[in-house]
Amino acid sequence: MSPRGCRSALALLLALTVSCGESRTAREEPAPPRVVTAEDKAAFLAWLDAQPATSEFFSDEVVVAAESRMPVLFAFTSADRDFDLYPLAALSRGLVEHPSARDYATQHFADIADPALKLFWAVILFDQQVRAPQVVDYLKSALASSQRSSELAEMCGPEFEDLRRRVTAQ
Repeated sequence: MSPRGCRSALALLLALTVSCGESRTAREEPAPPRVVTAEDKAAFLAWLDAQPATSEFFSDEVVVAAESRMPVLFAFTSADRDFDLYPLAALSRGLVEHPSARDYATQHFADIADPALKLFWAVILFDQQVRAPQVVDYLKSALASSQRSSELAEMCGPEFEDLRRRVTAQ
């Protein structure tokens, strides 16, 4: 193919790419936020109870399956707290290791309804080098509150002072 023919082919490919990208973007609108019901939460907890755990954490297969259920996980509130929060935290710990789940959590951080679970997510996101303003601001706010700071200290154990230092440096 002649250099002129190559340029024509590249121009056509570029035009197709741009026009396909434009039509694709025009069609793809963000889905409206899904309303999570009490039934969704009950089904999530039943699903989670049925999942095998390796030691105190969930297998990678369970964590991958849980990614599509993150809106339900984030919808739990302190009013739903007639169950142990630990399995949700253990599942969250596995989720944060997956980039797509970490991205979802960062984009939907404000949607985490339970204050203790939100604090946990803030810590694990921060530990994964996520320095999104909403995460850092939430941690700074928690450190400024004596009650929330105590919760953080209990959650982090001996790593609390290091976390405080790193958050304060942001």
